[in-house]
Amino acid sequence: MVGIRRENSRPGDPNFIKNTKELPSIEAWFAQKEKFRAVGHGFPMEMPQMQDCSPEMERLFQETLDLKITSILGKFNINYLSIRLDDWRSKGTGEVQHTILVSSDDTNTTKWKTAAEEILRVFRHELPLDFTGDAQVEIQNKQLMNTDVSRAVPNEPALIKCLEDTKEEITAAVTESLNGCWSSIGYHMRVPLGSSPDVRGRATVMVYCRFGSRGDFKTAEDRILKVLDKSPMDIHVEIAPGEVSLARNADGPRFLTDIPASPINGASISVHGNNTEPGSLGGWVWLHIPHRDMRVRCVLTCYHVVRSPNETIAAHTDVHGVVPDDRRGHIVAEYPAACDGQHTLDILASLPKHEANSLEVRSQYRDIYNRMVNPAIGKVTLASGNRISDNSRMDWALITSPSTFRQNKLPPSPSKRATFSLSLCGAFAMNSDSWVMSFGDVELGDWVSKYGRTSGTTYGKINHLRREVRWPSGERTYEMEVISPDGEFSRPGDSGSMVVNSRGEFVGLVLATDNSGPFGVTYITPISHILRDINKMTDGGFLTLRPDDYGWFTCV
Repeated sequence: MVGIRRENSRPGDPNFIKNTKELPSIEAWFAQKEKFRAVGHGFPMEMPQMQDCSPEMERLFQETLDLKITSILGKFNINYLSIRLDDWRSKGTGEVQHTILVSSDDTNTTKWKTAAEEILRVFRHELPLDFTGDAQVEIQNKQLMNTDVSRAVPNEPALIKCLEDTKEEITAAVTESLNGCWSSIGYHMRVPLGSSPDVRGRATVMVYCRFGSRGDFKTAEDRILKVLDKSPMDIHVEIAPGEVSLARNADGPRFLTDIPASPINGASISVHGNNTEPGSLGGWVWLHIPHRDMRVRCVLTCYHVVRSPNETIAAHTDVHGVVPDDRRGHIVAEYPAACDGQHTLDILASLPKHEANSLEVRSQYRDIYNRMVNPAIGKVTLASGNRISDNSRMDWALITSPSTFRQNKLPPSPSKRATFSLSLCGAFAMNSDSWVMSFGDVELGDWVSKYGRTSGTTYGKINHLRREVRWPSGERTYEMEVISPDGEFSRPGDSGSMVVNSRGEFVGLVLATDNSGPFGVTYITPISHILRDINKMTDGGFLTLRPDDYGWFTCV
């Protein structure tokens, strides 16, 4: 069998790399593989989120631009199916890109780039002087352009062994060829976006490189293909932009539509003094440390969610963790996170007078204001710091919080109207009032769900192969990843969310995301790893979900 790559571009292709004097960026390398998308400047935006443009922009398009665009397309003999103007954002974040999209069914794309550049010049010339944001033009053949997304590797022992057997040589090829670039190496099944669940997909080695990095990607691809040529199965390879980031906030503050008096699973939390990076409340647990005769009610979340904003203290706790006998890191945790609460108050206060005076808005404002007068829910009492254990990242924290303690609920239905069900696995269909009664092991191939501060209820599948990750610090680990078949399992601000399996067991915490492709993947920390780490760190301590339970994990 052979290794397979997507064909590289040739002269005349819309994204052909003309400058050979310097190594290409990862964005240029990835774009040059795309033969059926051409843009007026830069590179095509990967799976943008589109919104209607303003009435003013739509009027400009209809009255001035439409006829001029049609004329330019005719000059270049480009057949078009539709022309529209929308506001695009990359994954819904960042600056708005006002984009003219030309849909075509042409297969000859040699003139697309020149046409897109000319249309963009006309577009920019007609824009008003007070215009803000970026302008772009894209010509695409939606049926032929690349829309591949990742799915989990299925439970097929022969395929899993085949991929496992390539790992060592793949890692060597990547680290030697792309030493300053690569961020992670994953093993996925690739399918076109929107494919039905029974579509098998292509087994693919996914090499992700940091945004903006430059490297000899062709040599790396050639070396990987030589490794895959020895495989007994056809395996594809892709080198794409992507990098790992802790799943805390990068999207800005969030408007809180509901603010219960007491926090719930997945609620917005942070620590006193951190006004920019909220995370999620994971679950409530009992911490038992027998030799201290200690039994306390706690909130479990990620360490980086409650990391001290004091860098001197954080530098210590990053290495040594937070422990009961050292007050460093015993910082006050808050609900809601200050940035979310203040953002919500600002929006409510800015509403038109007739809306702001409604009973519902006044009640909502009062509830959030009162909550933020005293947002403290407890203090961090025990935390991992930033450590590597058993080749995985340790990132957990316990907040002593008896006043908020409650039983953990399963993720609610996304629609809030029906019982949440993982239709693809058919197992998770419990009553929305069901409680999480026990911890459980993460099983490869299992369906899992979470409810988080940013993305709410989502579900995905545990991949059968771990992702090799190189963190910004340079440390390398192997992390368990969740891949959602139709969206992102988590987004910034979901760090610390409780992950439950198809049997309703508490199996882990959301740790980080990989900002690659349209959906990316999520890394989780298995609860078994957290329990083992707590046991070692406290000399025999353990967690339970009820006060009278025996430790689910009892051995060192």
